[in-house]
Amino acid sequence: MGDILGFGTAGLRSTSPTGPLGLSFSNTSNTSGNGPDTASLGGQVGFSQCASTPTYNNDELPGAQTYTTNMAINNTSPQDYNLSPPSGGNTATINTSPLTIDPGVKAAIFVNGNAYIGANITYAGANSGWSFNQIPSLWIIATGNIYIAPNVTQLDGVYVAQPNSSSATGTSGLIYTCANSSGPFPLSYLYGNSTTNPSSGCDQQLTINGAFIDQASILQRSYSSVRYSNPGENPQTTPTHSCGTPNQDVNPNQLSEPTCAAEVFNFSPEVYLSQPALKPLSGIYEYITSLSPTL
Repeated sequence: MGDILGFGTAGLRSTSPTGPLGLSFSNTSNTSGNGPDTASLGGQVGFSQCASTPTYNNDELPGAQTYTTNMAINNTSPQDYNLSPPSGGNTATINTSPLTIDPGVKAAIFVNGNAYIGANITYAGANSGWSFNQIPSLWIIATGNIYIAPNVTQLDGVYVAQPNSSSATGTSGLIYTCANSSGPFPLSYLYGNSTTNPSSGCDQQLTINGAFIDQASILQRSYSSVRYSNPGENPQTTPTHSCGTPNQDVNPNQLSEPTCAAEVFNFSPEVYLSQPALKPLSGIYEYITSLSPTL
C-alpha cells in the first residue's frame, strides 16, 4: 500500500534504450537508480527529442503560378502556386470569396510571408463521396503567420505556418482563427462586453476538416460557452442543440450546432489518402502507419 512515485520501462533490455527510462515518454528529468522509491522515472524522450516539423520550401512547388487575389483552382492536374505579398505589404490574400476545390484537384500554395484567408475553403462533393482518384488535396504553407477572417466558418485541407527566420521567436509560425489581413484583432474586439459589444466579431463557429501544422494555434473564436455543452455531443452527429442566445453567446447564423465548441477539428481521411501536390520530402507517399504508444 506504499506510494507509487514513478515507473520504469525497458528494465530487461540489454541494448539501448535500456531501463529504467528506456521507452517512457514525457518528463525530461533523469533520476538515477532502479529502486522502487526513485522519483521522476518517467521521461527523457522529451519534446525536444521528438521529430521536428518538416520545413517546406517553395522549391517543393515546381512550376508555381503567379499571385492572384482570388484563386481559381478548378482542374484535375496537380497545381502549385507560389504567392508573394503585394508590393509594400507582408501578407498575401488567398481568397476574399468562397473557394471550392473540385474533386480530383491536388493543389499546394506556398506564401512567402503571411497568408490571409478571407472566406470559406471547401472540398466539393464531400457529402456525396469520392472515388479514390477524386479525393482532393489542398495544402497552404506560409512562411510567417496565417490569418483567418472572422466570417470564415469552414476550412478543408492542411494549413502550415512555419516561422520566418527574420522574425522574433514566438511571433511567426502562428495560425490565428480570428484576424484580418493586417493581423490579430485586439482583445476588446474578440470578446467585447455586455454594453458596448455584446456580439463580438469572432462569434461564429469555425470547423477545420484537415489539420493545422504550426508553432502555436491561437484559438480566438468566442462562439458559445461550455455551459451549453451536452454529454456525448459529437460534431459528426445529426442532432443539434441550442448553443446560446443570439447576439450574446452566438452569431444569429449559428443558433444550433451538433457541438457548441468554438473551433472544431476533424482530422479527415483525405489528409492521408490523397497524394498532395507537394514534391515528396523523401521517398514516395504511399501509406501512413500509426502505432499505439509504447510503455
